[in-house]
Order: sequence, then C-alpha cells, then structure tokens
Amino acid sequence: MPILRGEINQVPVTKTRVDFSDFFRLQPPSTSESGHGGGGHNELDEEASTSGGASAPSPQSEAVTNDLQELSLQPGANVQIPFSRPCPNTPPLSERKNVLQLKLQQRRTREELVNQGIMPPLKSPAAFHEQRRSLERARTEDYLKRKIRSRPERAELVRMHILEGINVAHVI
Repeated sequence: MPILRGEINQVPVTKTRVDFSDFFRLQPPSTSESGHGGGGHNELDEEASTSGGASAPSPQSEAVTNDLQELSLQPGANVQIPFSRPCPNTPPLSERKNVLQLKLQQRRTREELVNQGIMPPLKSPAAFHEQRRSLERARTEDYLKRKIRSRPERAELVRMHILEGINVAHVI
C-alpha cells in the first residue's frame, strides 16, 4: 500500500538494550538498506550529534553508540546505524590516537596536581580544599596590597638611582 502525504506509520516498539562495546568502528549502512539515502536528516542523526559517548574512535561514533545502546527496537528487527559523514578536515584515526596517547603521557599525575593545589587530596573533602584555596588567595591579596602601600615614591627611586630623573613630558 503506498504511503500518502501526511500519513504516519507507527510500529509498536519494546525497549531493548544493545551492547556495542566490542565494536571499534561503526560502518555506515548502504543506501539501499538505510531508507534515507545516507545523506538525509532524521531524529537519530540529530540525537547522535548532541549526545556524548564512551569509548568509540570519533565523536560521531561515540554519539551513535550511546544512542543505540538505549534505542527502542522492534523485536527481531535489523539495527539501522545512522551514518553521519566525517568532517573533511578531521585527521585520520591513527593520528588522533597518537595525539591522544601523547597527551595522556604528558598529563600530570594526580599527586602532582594535589601538590600544586589544583585538585583536592583524596582524604579531605572538596569543600575543605576550596576553603583552603580561598584563604590562600586572600592571604596573597593582603600581601600584595601591603607591598603596594609601602611602595617607594618616584623621587626616592630616582635618589636611589633605580630610575633616571628624566621629565616624562620632555621625552614625549
């Protein structure tokens, strides 16, 4: 039966959990299988572009994998994987992996971050760490204000031969 304009076919669905953790790369469906030619825009494409993922090689694949894990499917139906075209300026997968591996090697350890005061120690609550940082900032602010108040005048700096005694209006 042909589909008339404005007619919507609804199919009963049940919630099924799909595990895609074993897949490294999602393959795009062929044009004949997808029903929308691979280049159209549908709700799955929109959801895939706005959600986050876990451990797939690209942001698009992450989003698709995450969406498909919670997708409502008709029992026994074939899973259609929406295909979003990669950006033409995206570097190849192996290059992205190498960059990520290098950044992970250069990343500071948690211990270094704790020693520098960037992260809270595991044993102390985060609120305590935040209060400590706030107090350290206040102490530094007070120290700098005290130094600025006791800063010597220009005439004294000239007398101590730190600054030259040149009239600024004359130089300009």
